[in-house]
Amino acid sequence: MKTSASGLATKAGKVTVQGSNSNVSHTINEDERSEFTNHINSVLEGDADIGHRLPIPTNTMQLFDECRDGLILCKLINDSVPDTIDMRVLNKPGPRKPINSFQMTENNNIVILSAKAIGCSVVNIGSQDLQEGREHLILGLVWQIIRRGLLSQVDIKLHPELYRLCEEGETIEDLLRLTPDQILLRWFNYHLKAAGWKRRYLSLQQRALQFPESHTI
Repeated sequence: MKTSASGLATKAGKVTVQGSNSNVSHTINEDERSEFTNHINSVLEGDADIGHRLPIPTNTMQLFDECRDGLILCKLINDSVPDTIDMRVLNKPGPRKPINSFQMTENNNIVILSAKAIGCSVVNIGSQDLQEGREHLILGLVWQIIRRGLLSQVDIKLHPELYRLCEEGETIEDLLRLTPDQILLRWFNYHLKAAGWKRRYLSLQQRALQFPESHTI
C-alpha cells in the first residue's frame, strides 16, 4: 500500500474511493483516470468555454471536480458525436458569476440524456452523482463516451487502409461484415503483434486500458 500523488491510498495502481455511504467503497484504476484525463486535455484544448480549465492534472483526482458542473462532459459528448448537444442550452459561468447548484443540475441532466442518446448506459447514474463528483460513476461514463467516439471512426469505407486487418483467407467483404467493435479489436491486436507483443485482447470488455503499457505502441 502506498500514497498516490492525489493523496489517496493506492494498491497496485488502484484507488479506493468512498461510495454513497460509509459502508460502501469503490475501486478505480489510476491508469484509466490518467489516460482519460489525457484524452480530455487533448480533444478539448482551446475550447472557447472550458479551454482555460485545461490541462487537468493527470496525477490527481481533479478530473472529477472539473466534471461536477457538466460542461466538460457535454463538450466530451459533442467531441465523440458532433452536434449531439446544442451548447446554447447549457448554463455557463460569467466573468464574475459562477453557475449555481440548480444550473449544474440542469447541465448534468443534459449530460445523462445525451449520453443515453448516443448509446451509453446510464443506469444508476443521476445528475446528483455527477454534481457530487462520484468518481467511479464519472470514470465509467467518461470511458463510454470516449469509446463511442473511437468506434464511430472505425469504418473501412472511411479508412480503406484497414484492409490490412484481413486475416488469411478473408476478403474485404468478410471484413465489412464485422462490427466496429470487432474491427477495433482486430486493429488493436494487429498493432500489438506488429510491435512484438505477445499479449492479445479477446474482447473490448477487457477495457483497453486494463494493460496501459500496450497504448504506448
